[in-house]
Amino acid sequence: MKDHLPCVMVTPAPGGGQGADYTRMRSVDIDVYAADWKSMADITGRIEASIFRLGGRGNRYGYVDASQITEFSQIAYERAAGVLRCTATASLDMRPKTSLK
Repeated sequence: MKDHLPCVMVTPAPGGGQGADYTRMRSVDIDVYAADWKSMADITGRIEASIFRLGGRGNRYGYVDASQITEFSQIAYERAAGVLRCTATASLDMRPKTSLK
């Protein structure tokens, strides 16, 4: 694993649902693995900035009305010595495009 660091793994988080109108709420768990705290801080900072930029942006599939992310926290990772692991959960409130052209 050390040869592939930093590594980001994204998996669906339990939960979600439907809000008012057509809004759907979805969450993903984000695990980041790094060899040192400098690279960990770089990658987690870029992820946080990317999640916040999603809010209010549209594409041909729909929109993210709001986005949020929990603070990254360190989790013990005992499978590989010298590998750091931090995790966070990102939540997105999404809606489909209202007009199909």
